[in-house]
Amino acid sequence: MVRVSLKVKLLHIETGGINIVVLNDEQAKDMDLKHLDRARVQNGRNPIICSVDITKVAVKKGEIGLFVEPEEKLKVKDGDILMVECVSKPKGLKAIRQKLDGKELDEEEIYDITRDIVNDALSDVELTAFIVSSYCRGLSLEEIYNLTKAMVKTGEVLDFGKGPVFDKHSIGGVPGNRTTMLIIPIVASQGIKIPKTSSRAITSPSGTADTVEVLCPVDLPKKKIKEIVDKHNGCMVWGGSFNLAPADDKIIRVEKPLSIDAEGQMLASILAKKISVGSNHIVIDLPMGPGTKLPTHERAEHLNEAFINMGKKLGVKIECIESNGSQPCGNGVGPSLEAIDVLKVLTNEPSQPKDLRYKSLLFAAKIFEMSGKAKKGKGMELAQKVLDSGKAYEKFKNIIKAQGGNPNIKISDIKVGSFIYEVKAECRGIITMINNKAIADIARAAGAPYNHGAGLFVKAKLSDAVNKGDLLMTVHAESRIKLLRAVEVLESKKVFTIQ
Repeated sequence: MVRVSLKVKLLHIETGGINIVVLNDEQAKDMDLKHLDRARVQNGRNPIICSVDITKVAVKKGEIGLFVEPEEKLKVKDGDILMVECVSKPKGLKAIRQKLDGKELDEEEIYDITRDIVNDALSDVELTAFIVSSYCRGLSLEEIYNLTKAMVKTGEVLDFGKGPVFDKHSIGGVPGNRTTMLIIPIVASQGIKIPKTSSRAITSPSGTADTVEVLCPVDLPKKKIKEIVDKHNGCMVWGGSFNLAPADDKIIRVEKPLSIDAEGQMLASILAKKISVGSNHIVIDLPMGPGTKLPTHERAEHLNEAFINMGKKLGVKIECIESNGSQPCGNGVGPSLEAIDVLKVLTNEPSQPKDLRYKSLLFAAKIFEMSGKAKKGKGMELAQKVLDSGKAYEKFKNIIKAQGGNPNIKISDIKVGSFIYEVKAECRGIITMINNKAIADIARAAGAPYNHGAGLFVKAKLSDAVNKGDLLMTVHAESRIKLLRAVEVLESKKVFTIQ
């Protein structure tokens, strides 16, 4: 096998995840390497496998150009010497070809693919081939089971010992919907362990982690997360803060531009992340309605059954709740505005969003009944008592403080964008439809989630009677330019239907 010493040339270009090195075309010919072949690269430390790109100009013979990802993993600088040798293509590639042909993959084949994804051994083209084949060919229950196990095995895990550990997840698609930040303190205040790792926004105006970050840090090390949960029974942290089912994030990175969300990969993704944080009891929110992932009751029932069957195979108790996903949940859309909604509910403000309160209580009630804290049918009563008594708010403040935030933050302390645009009713009537996708697009155009104060305050809800000129929604931005951009998006879309 050809092995050569090459001088490092840093290219200062990020790939978004994959390890890529660049060789001069003459150098590549000498080493019998072609475009997208693999090379093992090392400097005395652990070697990494990289995809090879080839150039005639950017890198000279005797040099190796490094993108940012291999640069950071190898910890090298310009002029350092690396040992480079060609290696065979990843083992998982054969399995990907078989999946493209419609073959059902076994446990070893699924593991090979997952390991290659985690090790950045697959090019974007190869990873896309796996995702598309899973989308078009589908994944059997056994394949989903093996993919879930492989995702857990190739990442880190948290262990909270014996006993029930709960989690809650929503499959998404509903703006606002910040129920997690209410469910966690309600449940944790009653001695139930519920370590919550959440995602940042990818295409939405805010992920749970983005909204929590308005109040406290969410990027915490594994050891700190365990300490917080051991002491307070719950946490609200970013799942990317440690190596939690890392294959999932890499799959999502490719899925999003294609607008693909293969059911099998979604099931494996959700369950792998829950199992990785020690959860053995999971409640899943299935928002249903126009514009959501579940436009019909039949589709929701199908996914409900799939989750329950997977839970049985994995030894995890799963219950699903079909919820109304036809409009935003709460008034705020965007990190700061959503955080305000949460504080209003916790402090029982008269202007609190009643739909957010009710939905949060519904899920907390389900967890109380699953845990045995409340008898069947009595969970809602306990959840309301915990919220109204202030116990949930106290637990919330304890968790915020433990994560490094200010537990006494007030609603007036949370800044929202001062550049505003009001959307008013153009006629009298009843609101019969609200376009969730348009609301998300407008909030993102205003700067959410990157500008925490950007987003929308959605005052009007379905079935509301309005008169011409009534306020329906307020757009908030942190700059005039972003407000103008949001208004441009707003004017190109129909947000409210009034009849």
